[in-house]
Amino acid sequence: MPDSTPTPPDNTPDEHSQPPGFFNQAQLNDIKLGEDLQTLAAEDRHTANLEKRGFTPANNTILGTLTAEARRQTTATATGQARSAKKASTLNAKGPERRLLAALHEIQAAARQKQRLLEADGDPATHFDTAPYLIGKRLNANRTLLLQNSDTLIALAKADNLPGLSAPEIDLVENHLAEYRGAKDLQTDTKEESGNERVTRDALVKRINALRTALQHAADRAYPYTDEASAPARAAFHLPPDRTFVG
Repeated sequence: MPDSTPTPPDNTPDEHSQPPGFFNQAQLNDIKLGEDLQTLAAEDRHTANLEKRGFTPANNTILGTLTAEARRQTTATATGQARSAKKASTLNAKGPERRLLAALHEIQAAARQKQRLLEADGDPATHFDTAPYLIGKRLNANRTLLLQNSDTLIALAKADNLPGLSAPEIDLVENHLAEYRGAKDLQTDTKEESGNERVTRDALVKRINALRTALQHAADRAYPYTDEASAPARAAFHLPPDRTFVG
């Protein structure tokens, strides 16, 4: 008796398939078409015919560069490289955040100094615990945590009479904290970045489509639908079999 168990669908991802990310599905389709036609146009049997109609090898090289960049963006988003680069950049704090971190590190250094000074007398009773000072921990994993850690360290500095940190120095740290609190929320930065990414993404696909369409118009003239011998080439270049291309 024949096996009636249905064959499961083949869900093996295509060479160019990618999870949702930088480009939407329609844009991924445009990129794939651009890649395919760029490869086709680079073949010797088509290059001269297309060049006679104004689509040069230089044009085709540009199309290849654009599709390669689009594919790189897609792959980077799918593997998390794009976001990893963003996270890495936040480690190099700038402006108000950098000034605040430098001031907080000064508090931590003063706490370590006090610990070493008290250790020098050999009296366990005078031991100074630096654990609350978050030494060795990243203070700015995100904005909320940095604000909380700042409040904690400033309060400790006020209470523990750290060497070299008088009231004016602590006031300066508080000024840096106030400056950072008033700075533009990092979430806004993320939203703006996402908006800029969309603009870049859409502009890239628009350029790919413009060149790809120009290529198809050249192929439409090189392989007219009125010539039966043109049928295979027209199919390869995604041209209608019985009318002029109007893309």
